[in-house]
Amino acid sequence: MSKVGAGFSDKMLRSLSKILEPYVIREKHRLVDTGMQADVWFEPVRFVELAGAQLTVSLAHKVAHELIKRGGLALRFPRFARFRDDKTAEQATSAREIYDMSRSATRRQRGVKSSS
Repeated sequence: MSKVGAGFSDKMLRSLSKILEPYVIREKHRLVDTGMQADVWFEPVRFVELAGAQLTVSLAHKVAHELIKRGGLALRFPRFARFRDDKTAEQATSAREIYDMSRSATRRQRGVKSSS
């Protein structure tokens, strides 16, 4: 789960409720792992591509929390990039892949060479 408020054109913002309305559900989907509260929940059927500044450790988010042990990962300054109609929710980047990206970025920042 992510809260994203940037990257939308005015036209997209005007049409967003109509695009997502068919996917509104009464409560959090069973596959969504978050402690966050939302005003509206959606079925995870649309694939959204996000961009951001970096991955950071967060106490509020749970991505890869079983690997990090002191929180989860969050995308800093997330922004909407586009809807990906060529992908399904099942093809989304996994928590493990996000964790690996975070570790790889940390190694690059520290100047440590990767063994892979």
